[in-house]
Amino acid sequence: MMDSGRYQEASLRNSSLERSTAHEVAHQWWYNLVGNDQINEPWLDEGITEFATAYYFEKRYGTPGRESYYSRQVDTTIDFIKNNPRHMLDPLPDFTSHGEYFAEVYVSGVLFYEDLRIRIGEDELLEFLRSYLETFKYKNVSLQEFIEFLKGKNYEALDESFYDKWFNH
Repeated sequence: MMDSGRYQEASLRNSSLERSTAHEVAHQWWYNLVGNDQINEPWLDEGITEFATAYYFEKRYGTPGRESYYSRQVDTTIDFIKNNPRHMLDPLPDFTSHGEYFAEVYVSGVLFYEDLRIRIGEDELLEFLRSYLETFKYKNVSLQEFIEFLKGKNYEALDESFYDKWFNH
């Protein structure tokens, strides 16, 4: 879902178009197959999609791809996220700018899934994503259903502090 403007950016970097393409392709799974309420719970869709985007860069280009993605997207917003009153779980109308929305919803999603991957391991994360897709394919998932699904996996590495860190604000 990119208009022709994306192809005509004066300062188009190779990664700009590629990032947008990877992100929009990831939406084929996250939102087009597993839907949600994009107005009231946009993080469910955009967070997982942006993590898939970051994961693409890591798998396509290795460590340099991961570092490049993180330096452009995460490192530039991490302080903003820590000091901003908004939270990744806030509804769309609460955000006052695209930058605030991107940082809190997209980048916090990357951080959430990266934390999950560190705690349970990459293989378990990929299995979680496969299971999530198969369980909720052609359905809309609420935040509560997502949390219950994740808790239902009984990952030993996920204690209440993990859930408090990400889902209580």
